Amino acid sequence: MANRAISNRVFRTRRRYHTPQSGAKTFSWVCWRVIMAPLAGKKEKGLRIVHQETEARERALAGWNREPVDDGAADYWSRLVIEGEAPSSQYDRLREQLPAAADNEEGPEAWVALQGRGFHGQRHRPWQAEAGNLHLSVRVPMDLAAGPDSLAWTMLPAVAVMQALRALGPQPVAGLGIKWVNDILYRGAKVGGVLSSVVQDGDRLRRGHLGIGLNIEVAPRLSSGGNEGPTSCLARWLTPAQRGHGRVLRTLLGALARNIRLLNEGRGAAISAAYRADSLLVGRQVRILSDPLTGPARELARGRVLAVNADLSLTLAEVVDPIRQGRAFLLDEPCPG
Repeated sequence: MANRAISNRVFRTRRRYHTPQSGAKTFSWVCWRVIMAPLAGKKEKGLRIVHQETEARERALAGWNREPVDDGAADYWSRLVIEGEAPSSQYDRLREQLPAAADNEEGPEAWVALQGRGFHGQRHRPWQAEAGNLHLSVRVPMDLAAGPDSLAWTMLPAVAVMQALRALGPQPVAGLGIKWVNDILYRGAKVGGVLSSVVQDGDRLRRGHLGIGLNIEVAPRLSSGGNEGPTSCLARWLTPAQRGHGRVLRTLLGALARNIRLLNEGRGAAISAAYRADSLLVGRQVRILSDPLTGPARELARGRVLAVNADLSLTLAEVVDPIRQGRAFLLDEPCPG
């Protein structure tokens, strides 16, 4: 009877997706045997990966199938999809898919691209999805009150990344932290960035999306004249064993699962507190610039950051109003203008 239940659950993970770029296409699907095995009393570990592309399958098996799933993730995520080369942003595709009745049944899902095209950060700034790095997008059904929970959801991916990075290697890691609003820096260089969005129905949050880019092996080169600052990668301080792709993925999925559970339990304040505790800006001199889609940026304010507030605004010394928009640059780092 247990085996029949497992078989049915595996069958339901096969779905057909439609994307504007490729039309109808059955994407690679992955089932966690560590989720299914306990139900059948088995001891199998690792991911079962099915890819249409042979080369992508071999690379995925080599890089992603060597670590047990984090305990925090094993009983949370219902599906993991890995694409060898994503034709477009997985985060955008997950957001564009219309909610279906099966979403609640299938539960949270995570998508990984080994590399791809059309990936981006905030305000559609290009993000280079290069082989050797982690590109993760998740979609989570939810039923939460709008308001503080929306802000906690915005902070959640950065908090999860910081928790995962601490778990991967020796602590503490000097110079590792969150740069307001959504960058992860190591010694002044960007190692990761996060995205978040929600689908709201009246006063309820019905679905959440997260996107995480994490430089594991490669620090992408910036285009000439870019204003994003320097980049770095986990290889600068973690050993090959500590930064194995499977280990990074599973640790991060576990951290995401634990924080999403906190949010569902009404403990979003803990996520907000963790975000503020990991801020690199508090006590530092910063320059706040506008963030136009086109044209030059202008200075909005500058000063020493006194606090990152619960509503994600910044309090600067001798600046009357909290800073709620713009981009922050430490005065000892390059910035445009």
